[in-house]
Amino acid sequence: STRPSRAVGGGPQGSRRFARLAVDYADDTDRCMRVIAELTEEYERYVESEHAICPDCPVVRSGPFVVHTMLEWKAIYGDGRLDHWTVDDIHSYLLEHFPRKVSADRELLADTPTCVRDFVYFMSDRGTLAGEDSRVLADAAEEVFDEFLAPIATVATGGSPSGR
Repeated sequence: STRPSRAVGGGPQGSRRFARLAVDYADDTDRCMRVIAELTEEYERYVESEHAICPDCPVVRSGPFVVHTMLEWKAIYGDGRLDHWTVDDIHSYLLEHFPRKVSADRELLADTPTCVRDFVYFMSDRGTLAGEDSRVLADAAEEVFDEFLAPIATVATGGSPSGR
């Protein structure tokens, strides 16, 4: 089954949006946070329209929060190109940044890979996804799902997340 493509804000406005998705947190923190907020709000509207029939779906529950943390990670710790994602970016966010910097309950943890996948589709649908192919990026979150959840499983069984 193929996913329908729906460009959001195409045309010249889409081109301007594409250009403004490169941010420099150190140089212009206010602009950076404004762009992250605007893109997160646009994603919220996307979720409302694309997932309206499923009010209890992971992306409805957790998507905007996950997307906001992804964008902050990309802006602050990554290369600042909010529109450019690679498999390495997805894996670094999920396996390195998220466990150390994001406070999450079990439901959010279980929802996160699905939300990452949905964010990739959102960026593709709006015509501003650069980097690797959307299908490859969407699969990247699923590839590391077990590894992503492993620290929580370790803590639940009485171990420490670091394995020590």
